Amino acid sequence: MYTTVQLYSNAAGQNKLIFGFPSFKISSDHSTSNYKVGFVPNSVFCLFYSEISNYGTLKTYLTILKTLNSFEPGNIIKYVNPGAEILLQAKGRKHVNKVLRWLSTLNLSSTSMPDSSFFTAASNRFKANLPPRDPAAASPLWRLLQ
Repeated sequence: MYTTVQLYSNAAGQNKLIFGFPSFKISSDHSTSNYKVGFVPNSVFCLFYSEISNYGTLKTYLTILKTLNSFEPGNIIKYVNPGAEILLQAKGRKHVNKVLRWLSTLNLSSTSMPDSSFFTAASNRFKANLPPRDPAAASPLWRLLQ
């Protein structure tokens, strides 16, 4: 069973992938601004979404998620069906920008993606206002995969 994610971009906000390797993409209309992507279980991806309220306030969110099997319990997350496990979550422009700067320093490819515990540890370090550790020092398995 796949986990589907609704991606869009319009005047009220946007919802896009920062990283992740979807298995498929389904276009909802003829434009490329509204579509769904699907992930196999145990995939890790990063979802960024921003919304503009009725008063003009911009709300920004960034979550790094791990998809689950159909029998595993998970979190209910906006735009993600049926749900996923939250590995890292940032709310607000200041925190989202800090995480985006950190993600830009990582080399995230399909062959060198760190495991989910690395992102959970990074989340804890961000909450403690500390810089995340280097992924090469995160686990011995990470060094073997490079």
